[in-house]
Amino acid sequence: MSSGGGGTTTSTSGIAEEFKPELKRALGIATSRLEGQFDEAGNLIDPSAAGIVADLAGQQTEGLGAQQTLARQALTGTGMYDDRAATQRMLQNLQGNQTAQSLGSLGSARMDKAQQAVLADMAYNMQQGRQAKAEAGAQSLQDVGGTLQEQQQRILDAPYTELQRYSNILQGVAPKETTSTGGGGK
Repeated sequence: MSSGGGGTTTSTSGIAEEFKPELKRALGIATSRLEGQFDEAGNLIDPSAAGIVADLAGQQTEGLGAQQTLARQALTGTGMYDDRAATQRMLQNLQGNQTAQSLGSLGSARMDKAQQAVLADMAYNMQQGRQAKAEAGAQSLQDVGGTLQEQQQRILDAPYTELQRYSNILQGVAPKETTSTGGGGK
């Protein structure tokens, strides 16, 4: 007959002892950072998320402002996109050239009809050019809006980004270790 004995085996796992001081330091920094940025309810103290999200650089802000101004000018046909005077001058010159070329070769009704057709074609081409400028202006304005929206989204996401960083530290980036102790016998 034989008898057996039992024992208790204990297994633990966690952060390796040598990494605990670094983890405590990292948690301290992350905790301090979070406490400085969030109130007790978890809302950002500074709603602009300054210190979390980099602001647009001066050149970006300036470029977006200029792009927005040019886009609005393109849409409305003003500023550098105001081509009405040049278009009018070109149509008048074209009409004058057509009149000079057709004197004596066509009757007056045929000449008028030919001039009207040429002017209508030219006006149509100019209108297409104007529409292309307006469409480019609308796209440019949409691009400005997209850039500003992306920046605003980064600001809105900042609390979650900070919390994710904190969580990553809590989950641990240091190696884990497992130790087992146990007993046994007969």
